[in-house]
Amino acid sequence: MKRTPTLAAGGSKGWLTALLIVTSAVGIAIPLVVAVLFDPFWLISAATTMVLAISGFLLVRIAEQRTTGYLLMGAASTANLVQLNFWKPVSGYFAEVAFITYWLPLPLLALAFLTYPEGGIGGRQTRLFMVVAWIWAIVPHLAAAMMQIGHGVAPSEAWFGLVDWPEGFDVMVCVGAWGSVVMGVGATMISVVRWVGARGSAKALIRFMSAATVVLAWGVTAREISGLLFRAGRIERASWDRIGDVHQLFMMASVFTVGFTVYRSFARSAHLTEHVLSTAGDPLALQDMLRNELIDPSVELLFRVDGEWMNVSGTPSTPPTGPDRDVVELASTDGRPAVVASLDPLDRLDPVRRRVALSAAGMALNAAAVTVERDAYVAELAASRTRITAAGEAQRRELERMLHDGIQQSLLATTATLSRAKLAGGAGDSGQVAASIDQATTQLLDALADLRQVARGIYPAALAESGLVGGAQSLADRWPGLVLDIRGPEQGFDNMGPDQASVLYFALSEGLSNAHKYGKAPVRLVLSQDRDTVTGEVHDSGPGGAVLEPGGGLAGLRDRVRALGGRFDLSSPAGGPTVFSVTLPRV
Repeated sequence: MKRTPTLAAGGSKGWLTALLIVTSAVGIAIPLVVAVLFDPFWLISAATTMVLAISGFLLVRIAEQRTTGYLLMGAASTANLVQLNFWKPVSGYFAEVAFITYWLPLPLLALAFLTYPEGGIGGRQTRLFMVVAWIWAIVPHLAAAMMQIGHGVAPSEAWFGLVDWPEGFDVMVCVGAWGSVVMGVGATMISVVRWVGARGSAKALIRFMSAATVVLAWGVTAREISGLLFRAGRIERASWDRIGDVHQLFMMASVFTVGFTVYRSFARSAHLTEHVLSTAGDPLALQDMLRNELIDPSVELLFRVDGEWMNVSGTPSTPPTGPDRDVVELASTDGRPAVVASLDPLDRLDPVRRRVALSAAGMALNAAAVTVERDAYVAELAASRTRITAAGEAQRRELERMLHDGIQQSLLATTATLSRAKLAGGAGDSGQVAASIDQATTQLLDALADLRQVARGIYPAALAESGLVGGAQSLADRWPGLVLDIRGPEQGFDNMGPDQASVLYFALSEGLSNAHKYGKAPVRLVLSQDRDTVTGEVHDSGPGGAVLEPGGGLAGLRDRVRALGGRFDLSSPAGGPTVFSVTLPRV
């Protein structure tokens, strides 16, 4: 069972986030300085970088999107290193750094585009594409820089220059240009696969990101090929610049759209909060809200009530298992899941949307759980009253049978014996009279014993004579080796209504019977109390696995306990131990 953490960035690499925040700030500062010193047009680049950095920071807060967030912040950190070229008149060093890092942000940005909103680093094809992308982004430009001594850079300022080989420089530029074509084909193939396979609530977003990836990749290709044509004298510088401007506009549009989708996913939390509050604790309305938000008509909310799972209608239900469903824990009580959501696994494709929706839904879970518990309690109370009535009727018939077949027959036999004594007395047979009276006495004693046995099943004599502690002691005396643990002053247990004491006594009797039948020593009986309630527990060290069976003795006891406003608990994990507990109000 999965858990849905909050929107906080728990578990993220704080040092990496802090480092990327600093480098992203530098990436934003570079075009700002360029805009102030050289050309105001570069304010657009600063805004684009800021969108990348903010989008990345927001995604870092989501565990499933942390990698994508780091990629976007990394792209923001390196996006404007190329603008160091503006300081070329001051130092050729900056020009070389700008040339080598020209396409450094592209692999980061491409991987973010190829994996958003699913998160992670993609499949085998995507990983292979990224390896090739990094080689393409670094090797040709680095190799060209190593061959450009005297090729536009003064030898004294050639950090990376090793040889003066203009032809090698041109070859590397060609390799980079035609490599961009390979990158465009690869990005298109992966994007087509993503487009076709897009489903669920993320369908539209995945298809948009697929289209943006294709536009980004072929925009880079157009920029590289046009640069190659310009160097070959096939096109004018103005045409190359216009192609670069169009590419820049496409890239900015893609980045701004990604930023908008990220912002929209987080901004929906306010809308969802209003929607959640409008459900006013209605679990069915809350479930419908999640179905609409996640575009998943199969969403089902399940609530644990008194150890049993209920759906929003208060009907018993079981959380599904297997790969066909995602069961996500939304709330817990005492370390155990209290509310879960059953979701379509396809919804994982948009983890931000899922996280925001489930986090907003969490605000109304308490009120919805109370409603489910109330409905389940009303339904269970009606059903338990029906079962109690049926059980009472069955017990009445059993009592009638016992009186008719046992005690009544003994009394009829006694009547016949006394009649024979009367006849013998009339005949003057004193011996027969004495024998008949002795036989009648025996029959009356047997009838009295039967009557006491019946009465013990109705209200135990030990309970009537010695109170709850005496009744518990009488139960303990029947089982050798049983440990009786009385917690609190014994007289405190006397302040309990007769109905509550009787139900608790029979509950302990049933629990001990099951412990000796299915468990193993040591067995312990515990009585504890507080100001308002009395609790009885039976502990055994058996193999566990005890369950409530409909129509069984424990199920009937649970009905009687709940009818008196008490609590019935059975904990019996595989391997044991088994703890059977009943808590009842004093009156």
